Amino acid sequence: MFAIIGLEFYMGQFHTTCYDKLSGDRVDERPCGEELPSRLCQNDSRCERRWIGPNYGITQFDNILFAVLTVFQCITMEGGQTCSTS
Repeated sequence: MFAIIGLEFYMGQFHTTCYDKLSGDRVDERPCGEELPSRLCQNDSRCERRWIGPNYGITQFDNILFAVLTVFQCITMEGGQTCSTS
């Protein structure tokens, strides 16, 4: 049930992160967005959709199989820092 809810709210949201405007290097490893309430990038960086995602693309809600795996990681605490709130 939580995987289906995750599909509705987070499908395609874990593939954007902040990249430096000048060098094009990834600045952060957390998802970002273009408008509030999502996390915005700093002035010297921009949010782009070319990141594979957390945990080398394993943590995502793009399809039901990865959504179930992501929920399982969070429940069993096997996902490391992916499921933490800090």
